Amino acid sequence: MADLLAYWRYDNYKKDLEEGAGFNFNSRQPRLHSAISLGDSLWLITGRQKPGRPGLAYYVVARLVVRSKTFNPPGYKYGTYRVWGDLDQSRYYQVGTY
Repeated sequence: MADLLAYWRYDNYKKDLEEGAGFNFNSRQPRLHSAISLGDSLWLITGRQKPGRPGLAYYVVARLVVRSKTFNPPGYKYGTYRVWGDLDQSRYYQVGTY
């Protein structure tokens, strides 16, 4: 089993949590499907600007234990590739407020 890391835009992360997290991650990168296998962990990070500080602070926001890999419909706004996390083993983490 392997661990892979991907960046999840903060605005998309926030929107997905508000709408009800679905334990999946979409991408335009074909490597998402070629480099990850069922049972692997996809760790998702995001970056957020801290008030009064330069640059972004980075946070781990999810771990998806891959249960399935599928393709989205052509032209899907978040890309062609989708990874589904196992509902029992995957987790979301919240970014603190400041």
